[in-house]
Formats: sequence, structure tokens, C-alpha cells
Amino acid sequence: MRLLRLFLDIRSTFMFADMTYMPVDMELLEMILDADQGDKEEYEAEFYDCDDFAYRLMGILHCDRIAAAWPVYNTWVVIPEGGHAILSFYYQCQVYGIEPQTDEIFLIPAGWTLIKMDG
Repeated sequence: MRLLRLFLDIRSTFMFADMTYMPVDMELLEMILDADQGDKEEYEAEFYDCDDFAYRLMGILHCDRIAAAWPVYNTWVVIPEGGHAILSFYYQCQVYGIEPQTDEIFLIPAGWTLIKMDG
């Protein structure tokens, strides 16, 4: 496995599980997110909260063989307000996040610390 360190004002350490990945296809990603109904689920602290939404969405992405080959990670974000689980991915030299409770895709802000979550 190779170690990936992103020094784009983002502190992170991620391990690659595979030797190669396919580039993220934003059009296909948006189609999958539009079709997914996870953002309609009800949040329930400690029982179905942010990490559960993130793991669910990762599973949905892995139902598609093309999306399963993308470098997308279950990610814990350390921010001044506390922590939060999202999905993160690298696309066109930038790090993006997916908020699994709303399916919003966003550019990761400078200063966030990202930690890969294990299942």
C-alpha cells in the first residue's frame, strides 16, 4: 500500500487499498446521488447518525462497479465545532467532500483535518 498525504492546506493521511483507481466521473456521481434515497432517512443520534449515513452512502457507491473503482473514502472531519462523518475524494487536483445526509458535493475547506474511518 502507498501512503497518500495531501498538503493542500488539509491535514490528512490515507492508505490506498488498491494499486490503481479510476478518476471520479462527476456526472455519474451526481446521477448516483440523485437516485439514492439515503438523504431522506431520519437522523437519530447514536443510532443512525452521521457515520451511519456515510457508511450507507459508501455502500451505495460500491453497488456500481465503476464508482467502486473511485478513490472515495469514509472520512472523519475534525473541525473546531467537533467532528463529522462525510465521504471525501480527490478530483482534478482538489479534495471534495460529500455530505451523506444531504448528498451535497463541496470543496473541502482549508484547515479541516481529515481522518480515514475504518468500517
